[in-house]
Amino acid sequence: MSVNKEVEPQAHESTLYCSAEYHLVALGSVTAMGIYGLALRVAQKTGRFRASTRTLSNYFSVRQQTIVDAMQLLCENGWFEILTADPGKPVVYVPIIHSDWAEKHSGQCVEKLEMPWDAEKKDELGPVLFAHTDGRYKIWPNILKGLRNTRHSDKAIEYHVTQFWKIDSRKKGVWSRFKQYLEAQPVRQEAA
Repeated sequence: MSVNKEVEPQAHESTLYCSAEYHLVALGSVTAMGIYGLALRVAQKTGRFRASTRTLSNYFSVRQQTIVDAMQLLCENGWFEILTADPGKPVVYVPIIHSDWAEKHSGQCVEKLEMPWDAEKKDELGPVLFAHTDGRYKIWPNILKGLRNTRHSDKAIEYHVTQFWKIDSRKKGVWSRFKQYLEAQPVRQEAA
């Protein structure tokens, strides 16, 4: 099995948070990604993962050597730590979660882009509207203030943006059009 052992790409910015998947893709082994995900689920309560190469080979429908290579890749890159390796028995691993891995591998994580609402404390409306508009439109604090000045609750604004988005998703002037749409709706404190 050939495994992509290229140097991991330099950290860059993204609209998504960094995750184990971001790093595991760089390893070039679908099997390693599958084993890692399975190991996290199995180790959820105990923090331990143990399965024979034969069991994993049957589970993933791949050769045992593919499993051995994937496990080695996970260990070499810090995603698994060996807890015990008794001869003739399956190795017991500790799968490492992303936050713990990142502490030991500084500078390798993707940085999440700062959004306009990041400076606003405990304001959930900005990220919600950003998500409802498929991440196409930044929601600046002054836009949020203008929308709230319509006297609609945040829940109602969220409800209305989903309705508006179905009929008008043109980019230019979207927030002013949405505000006009919102002002034409009866004031409601909760979504229907």
